[in-house]
Amino acid sequence: MRDRLTEGQRGYVIEDGRKKRGAVKVAQPKGYLFHVDGEEEARHFSEKKVKADRPAKAKRPARAPAAASLKIDGPALAPRQVRVEVGTRALARPEAPAESEAYLAWVRLGECINPGCHNGPPCDPHHEDAKLVQKGVSQTAPDHMTVSLCRTCHTVYTGIPGKRGGCLPDPEATRQEKRLILRSREETLAILRRALDERMTRALALLPQAWRVRVAARALAMVPEAELRAALLGERGDETTTTGAT
Repeated sequence: MRDRLTEGQRGYVIEDGRKKRGAVKVAQPKGYLFHVDGEEEARHFSEKKVKADRPAKAKRPARAPAAASLKIDGPALAPRQVRVEVGTRALARPEAPAESEAYLAWVRLGECINPGCHNGPPCDPHHEDAKLVQKGVSQTAPDHMTVSLCRTCHTVYTGIPGKRGGCLPDPEATRQEKRLILRSREETLAILRRALDERMTRALALLPQAWRVRVAARALAMVPEAELRAALLGERGDETTTTGAT
């Protein structure tokens, strides 16, 4: 048996297919004298027709902030880095690789960088993994770190059915043996590094002087101080070189 409504308690009745809200004016033995909102006088309704309003649902407590939050910091971080906070740790990760259709179009105009292969242009711009030049970084290289490979060398390097990728073909040995001969991984990486250095150096030489200075200044600012001293002053570890002493 359900609890009866008390005088003054809010509720509603269903009449003519509509829900009409109001309040109990008098609780009678077999029903209620119910005053519908907006009407002048209260009316009698059977106990089954009068229903109490449902209590308001308690608001859920606000959720705690997620453990990982993404914040973009200012000068404290190196250029083009995003700070990711996970719990109490903070990790810095590089942003998406830079893109440049102009640079890719220029790379396509070059000859294949694989020695002994004289195919091209046009060539495919090959994106080597960024760890080719920076250990510990596994990320697709930006468009500015691409080299020219003809379609044949590019296909062999990235992998063909039945062959494992990661090595360039040896054109001279392939012509002599009349079958596909691959270079070693070490020789392949040396070719790619040399070609990448030559291609980027040539690109910088084609830029106006003002841009060359700006690019070089930014690049030098990214080199760790210890490596800069070793390269420019010949200092290694705790050793120091005194220059210009009088």
